[in-house]
Amino acid sequence: MATTAETIEQTGRRIGGHAWVEMRLFETLGRWSGVVDEPRARVLLAAASRHHAWHAELWMGLLPGLPHLPAADLVAPGDGAAAMVAALEDLDDAPTDQRVAALVQVALPQVIDRYAAHLEVAVPVADAPTERALRLAVADLRADRDALAGLTTNTEPPG
Repeated sequence: MATTAETIEQTGRRIGGHAWVEMRLFETLGRWSGVVDEPRARVLLAAASRHHAWHAELWMGLLPGLPHLPAADLVAPGDGAAAMVAALEDLDDAPTDQRVAALVQVALPQVIDRYAAHLEVAVPVADAPTERALRLAVADLRADRDALAGLTTNTEPPG
């Protein structure tokens, strides 16, 4: 926990980055859930996709209203986010276990780490709603990671 708050612009960009990642994960996992053959994988990917959609809604609701910086300008990928999402999208034709391995071993841990880093700079008096959203999202991501991990059989993520 930090003692000095980020500027509203810094927080807005960070939250916008979270929204961007969650929207892309919602789209990617939703797409995968409609085409994978394994019924359990379909269900778990669809559930995770819905979690990402809800997280994106949370982040969009927490974007600051800044006349000099429209919300649409804040929703952009943060450091490494575009590459992570592109790597997942490149797996659209890969076997299910490779997709899930990349999600469980690479993408979800990166998002969890991103949220943990945000919690470290959050100041409770200024960021209480954001801290709550971060904790809720991390709990969902960990639960999804653990559920999806059961689908992999020690598969190395591609890359």
